[in-house]
Amino acid sequence: MIIKSVKRSKIVSNALYHVIITAFSFAMIYPLLWMIGSSFKFNEEIFVNVRRILPTKWTITNYTTGWAGFGGNSFALFFKNSFFVTILVTIGTVLSSSFIAFGFARIRFRGRSFWFVMMIITMLLPGQVMIIPRYVMFNNMGWVGTFLPLIIPPFFGGAFNIFLIMQFIRGIPRELDEAATIDGCSWYGIFARVILPLIVPSLVTVGVLTFIGSWEAVFWFFLFLGATVLICLKGVHGIEKVSKIMMPLLFILLLIIIVRSVTLPGAMDGLRFIFVPEQASFSLSSISAALGQVFYSLSLCMGITITYGSYLPKGENIPKSCANVAVMDTLVAVLAGIAIFPAVFAFGLEPGQGPSLIFGTLPKVFGSLAGGPVFAVAFFILILFAAVTSAIVLLEVVVSYTVGNWGWPRRRAVLVMGLLIFLLGIPSSLSFGPLAD
Repeated sequence: MIIKSVKRSKIVSNALYHVIITAFSFAMIYPLLWMIGSSFKFNEEIFVNVRRILPTKWTITNYTTGWAGFGGNSFALFFKNSFFVTILVTIGTVLSSSFIAFGFARIRFRGRSFWFVMMIITMLLPGQVMIIPRYVMFNNMGWVGTFLPLIIPPFFGGAFNIFLIMQFIRGIPRELDEAATIDGCSWYGIFARVILPLIVPSLVTVGVLTFIGSWEAVFWFFLFLGATVLICLKGVHGIEKVSKIMMPLLFILLLIIIVRSVTLPGAMDGLRFIFVPEQASFSLSSISAALGQVFYSLSLCMGITITYGSYLPKGENIPKSCANVAVMDTLVAVLAGIAIFPAVFAFGLEPGQGPSLIFGTLPKVFGSLAGGPVFAVAFFILILFAAVTSAIVLLEVVVSYTVGNWGWPRRRAVLVMGLLIFLLGIPSSLSFGPLAD
């Protein structure tokens, strides 16, 4: 009886604990849920039913209107400026902070303790105290109204970042420095060949914090990259189980979009644009562009096929699997064209906008459907999942190569390659948007 009583009281206490935690969690997340729900409301409804999270009538015009910007400038220009400044600030902060931290942690020089204390003191100064002196200095230098005050100072390091990397370096045994010195390395060689490969985690931390601190709105971009890296750290086995559920759902939503898109007024012009060849469009430049896409896809898919083919059981028919993937990929591409281009011509949009058509066309299609916002949210969540799995595939190829050929631990390979792909991929992704002009 005593044991049963103890078990019963434990169950009651656990249940009560979870009820209280759930209530507090909902209270904390309620403002976020209200904000997301209000973004789909008309302005007249937002403050009428303040307690209601879901709108009585859904709309996505707030997003399209918000993207149009103001003062004749769309958010594309704002994103372009933010990316330009943030990337240079991140690079400058990581490089300069790592150099300075290495000097404080490893090199003995006159006045090292004094300058270290001076650096720490700068961390105690509130940012507001420095606003006016900085403005006066930059104004005297003729930098006001330019990007220079935002870009140049990070190349001289930051106290917190220097201290963070410095503490990380102090945890590395000095015997490694001594061994490198015996082999003939200078201080520069020790830093580049010994210290730098070992402090990659701290550099990634500094880069992430600097990037987010320079542009808070890019948090969701880091969330996407973090999800990709985290999954690759854990291993890619098991992703197919989730894909077997998510991808068929995306396919079903695509068919719903097609049914609505081809029934719009003027949809036939879009179908003719896709399927009716025009002799005037055939030229050496168009053929060259098509061949470039073909060879790009072949080279990319070859690496993916070889990498993931090595993970399959020995009895798996790899050529058959590749053929199935090629057929399904082509089919989905054609269906996506049927879903998008009839709506492009129906709404009078420009068909040459590229990948951004999916964000400019499909919201209009969803807006013409009953319950369209619900379909829109579900569709773009599935699109996000498809994008994450594609990013995982690409990252896994280079991770598998570095692990197998360079002998790197998987953790280091994922972190280093993920950071490199992120830095190299930003200009490429912007070439389809703000940097297209």
